[in-house]
Amino acid sequence: MLTDGERAFLLRAWREHPVAKCGQCSSSFRTTELAADRIGGLDSVCPSCRGNLTESIREHLIACGGAASWDAQNVCAEATTLRETASWLRKEARRLREAASVVRVEAEAATRRARDARHDPPSKQAGQPATQFVKS
Repeated sequence: MLTDGERAFLLRAWREHPVAKCGQCSSSFRTTELAADRIGGLDSVCPSCRGNLTESIREHLIACGGAASWDAQNVCAEATTLRETASWLRKEARRLREAASVVRVEAEAATRRARDARHDPPSKQAGQPATQFVKS
Protein backbone atom coordinates (compact mmCIF):
# COMPACT_ATOMS: atom_id res chain seq x y z
CA MET A 1 0.00 0.00 0.00
CA LEU A 2 1.11 3.53 -0.72
CA THR A 3 1.35 6.10 2.04
CA ASP A 4 -1.06 9.03 2.04
CA GLY A 5 1.84 11.34 1.11
CA GLU A 6 2.86 9.18 -1.85
CA ARG A 7 -0.72 8.99 -3.04
CA ALA A 8 -1.22 12.75 -2.74
CA PHE A 9 2.00 13.44 -4.63
CA LEU A 10 0.97 11.08 -7.43
CA LEU A 11 -2.43 12.68 -7.76
CA ARG A 12 -0.98 16.19 -7.89
CA ALA A 13 2.09 15.59 -10.05
CA TRP A 14 1.24 12.82 -12.51
CA ARG A 15 -2.31 12.69 -13.68
CA GLU A 16 -1.86 11.89 -17.35
CA HIS A 17 1.23 9.76 -17.84
CA PRO A 18 1.97 6.18 -16.75
CA VAL A 19 3.23 5.88 -13.18
CA ALA A 20 3.32 2.10 -12.78
CA LYS A 21 4.04 -0.99 -14.84
CA CYS A 22 2.79 -4.35 -13.66
CA GLY A 23 5.51 -6.99 -13.37
CA GLN A 24 3.01 -9.80 -14.01
CA CYS A 25 0.96 -8.63 -17.00
CA SER A 26 3.22 -5.77 -18.25
CA SER A 27 0.34 -3.29 -18.33
CA SER A 28 1.07 0.37 -17.62
CA PHE A 29 -1.28 2.62 -15.66
CA ARG A 30 -1.84 6.31 -15.10
CA THR A 31 -2.61 7.65 -11.65
CA THR A 32 -6.23 8.25 -12.57
CA GLU A 33 -6.64 4.58 -13.49
CA LEU A 34 -5.23 3.47 -10.16
CA ALA A 35 -7.14 6.02 -8.10
CA ALA A 36 -10.42 4.52 -9.30
CA ASP A 37 -9.77 1.53 -7.04
CA ARG A 38 -8.99 3.68 -3.98
CA ILE A 39 -12.45 3.18 -2.56
CA GLY A 40 -11.73 -0.50 -2.07
CA GLY A 41 -8.25 0.25 -0.71
CA LEU A 42 -6.63 -1.23 -3.81
CA ASP A 43 -4.96 1.86 -5.28
CA SER A 44 -1.60 0.11 -5.72
CA VAL A 45 -3.00 -3.09 -7.23
CA CYS A 46 -3.03 -3.79 -10.96
CA PRO A 47 -6.62 -3.37 -12.20
CA SER A 48 -6.05 -6.18 -14.76
CA CYS A 49 -4.42 -8.99 -12.78
CA ARG A 50 -4.41 -7.66 -9.19
CA GLY A 51 -0.60 -7.71 -9.04
CA ASN A 52 1.04 -5.41 -6.49
CA LEU A 53 2.18 -2.13 -8.10
CA THR A 54 3.53 -0.46 -4.95
CA GLU A 55 7.22 -0.94 -5.77
CA SER A 56 6.73 0.11 -9.40
CA ILE A 57 4.97 3.29 -8.28
CA ARG A 58 7.67 4.07 -5.72
CA GLU A 59 10.38 3.57 -8.35
CA HIS A 60 8.51 6.03 -10.56
CA LEU A 61 8.30 8.53 -7.70
CA ILE A 62 12.09 8.37 -7.30
CA ALA A 63 13.16 8.12 -10.95
CA CYS A 64 10.81 10.42 -12.83
CA GLY A 65 12.34 13.77 -13.73
CA GLY A 66 8.92 15.35 -13.60
CA ALA A 67 8.91 14.99 -9.84
CA ALA A 68 11.75 17.44 -9.28
CA SER A 69 10.33 19.92 -11.77
CA TRP A 70 6.81 19.66 -10.41
CA ASP A 71 8.01 19.82 -6.83
CA ALA A 72 10.08 22.95 -7.56
CA GLN A 73 7.08 24.59 -9.24
CA ASN A 74 4.89 23.60 -6.32
CA VAL A 75 7.34 25.01 -3.77
CA CYS A 76 7.56 28.29 -5.72
CA ALA A 77 3.78 28.53 -5.97
CA GLU A 78 3.37 27.83 -2.26
CA ALA A 79 6.05 30.41 -1.41
CA THR A 80 4.26 32.99 -3.54
CA THR A 81 0.97 32.21 -1.83
CA LEU A 82 2.58 32.44 1.60
CA ARG A 83 4.22 35.76 0.73
CA GLU A 84 0.88 37.18 -0.50
CA THR A 85 -0.91 35.89 2.58
CA ALA A 86 1.71 37.37 4.90
CA SER A 87 1.43 40.72 3.14
CA TRP A 88 -2.35 40.67 3.46
CA LEU A 89 -2.09 39.72 7.15
CA ARG A 90 0.30 42.63 7.83
CA LYS A 91 -2.09 45.06 6.13
CA GLU A 92 -5.08 43.62 7.97
CA ALA A 93 -3.23 43.80 11.31
CA ARG A 94 -2.34 47.46 10.64
CA ARG A 95 -5.97 48.24 9.75
CA LEU A 96 -7.24 46.51 12.90
CA ARG A 97 -4.68 48.33 15.10
CA GLU A 98 -5.81 51.66 13.66
CA ALA A 99 -9.48 50.79 14.16
CA ALA A 100 -8.76 49.68 17.74
CA SER A 101 -6.94 52.97 18.38
CA VAL A 102 -9.95 54.95 17.16
CA VAL A 103 -12.31 52.91 19.35
CA ARG A 104 -9.98 53.36 22.35
CA VAL A 105 -9.89 57.16 21.88
CA GLU A 106 -13.68 57.27 21.52
CA ALA A 107 -14.13 55.14 24.64
CA GLU A 108 -11.78 57.38 26.64
CA ALA A 109 -13.71 60.47 25.50
CA ALA A 110 -17.03 58.86 26.45
CA THR A 111 -15.62 57.88 29.86
CA ARG A 112 -14.35 61.42 30.39
CA ARG A 113 -17.76 62.89 29.46
CA ALA A 114 -19.54 60.50 31.82
CA ARG A 115 -17.12 61.31 34.66
CA ASP A 116 -17.51 65.05 34.06
CA ALA A 117 -21.30 64.69 34.03
CA ARG A 118 -21.23 62.99 37.44
CA HIS A 119 -19.06 65.70 39.01
CA ASP A 120 -20.76 68.79 37.54
CA PRO A 121 -23.88 70.18 39.23
CA PRO A 122 -27.11 69.62 37.28
CA SER A 123 -27.48 73.32 36.43
CA LYS A 124 -24.12 73.36 34.63
CA GLN A 125 -25.07 70.30 32.66
CA ALA A 126 -28.17 72.05 31.31
CA GLY A 127 -26.19 75.11 30.30
CA GLN A 128 -27.83 77.31 32.96
CA PRO A 129 -25.96 79.40 35.49
CA ALA A 130 -25.59 77.81 38.88
CA THR A 131 -27.98 79.15 41.57
CA GLN A 132 -26.23 80.75 44.48
CA PHE A 133 -27.59 80.31 47.93
CA VAL A 134 -27.60 83.29 50.28
CA LYS A 135 -26.93 82.67 53.94
CA SER A 136 -29.10 84.56 56.32
